[in-house]
Amino acid sequence: MPGASGKATREQLQKFGAFDLAKDLGYRITFDTVLNNCYNTINSLRIMMEFCGTQADYVAVKSLMWTQEGLNFSRWEKSEERKRFLELNGIEIDMPILDLSTFDVMHEEALSFFEKDQLPFGDRILVNSFLNLSLPELQKAAQYLGLPASPADTTAAKTPKSTSKKKTPEPKVEESAPEVAASGTK
Repeated sequence: MPGASGKATREQLQKFGAFDLAKDLGYRITFDTVLNNCYNTINSLRIMMEFCGTQADYVAVKSLMWTQEGLNFSRWEKSEERKRFLELNGIEIDMPILDLSTFDVMHEEALSFFEKDQLPFGDRILVNSFLNLSLPELQKAAQYLGLPASPADTTAAKTPKSTSKKKTPEPKVEESAPEVAASGTK
């Protein structure tokens, strides 16, 4: 959920009766917010939590890109919004840093992780490493992201909340990472 999309997203949720529709289909709506170390993303998430409350699930993604040069997530960690997030059973995940030159190549060529084979060899290595490092973090929120639970994770299997009714095959570490990165909520 991009920070600036809050108002438009709320209007569409309301207009289409998205929560009732999702419930009728056996799904729940999950909001994923990529946090930075500023207040804008915290405020955006607060507004969405106030609007949606317990009707939705929440994932806060702490991109480690924002922890370079001594920065941290202390604003988030000390905030009332985080307390509310945890009360709503929100899940925090830490995402590794994708090498910026590789990110630039992917962005300039408009390539998704599914298209990583089109990258130069060195960038493919860096993308594979990023995806492999991301997988354990994504597994923490598997129940909200509609991803298969890790075999070692019995908690997620017992949790009734799920954004996906579909059973997906257990991912292979190297090849499934693009599927994991592209899996969204439903």
